[in-house]
Amino acid sequence: MHHRVVSAEWGQSVVKELAQYLQRNEPELKGFSDKNLWRMKQFYEVYKDFPNHSAVLREISWTNNLTI
Repeated sequence: MHHRVVSAEWGQSVVKELAQYLQRNEPELKGFSDKNLWRMKQFYEVYKDFPNHSAVLREISWTNNLTI
């Protein structure tokens, strides 16, 4: 599955499929809905070029990160 996500376009169907895959195979993991996966992707794209921010970002709540 990982290779498919890396090599595929991040279309809605891929994100939805990934969310369903995670729910089926890792039911104890929470917070990986298709909506949250889109947010995580956006978060990564915004901050990927700022590795020095990673320590600070881990100390801020997810809600505050979304607000920023």
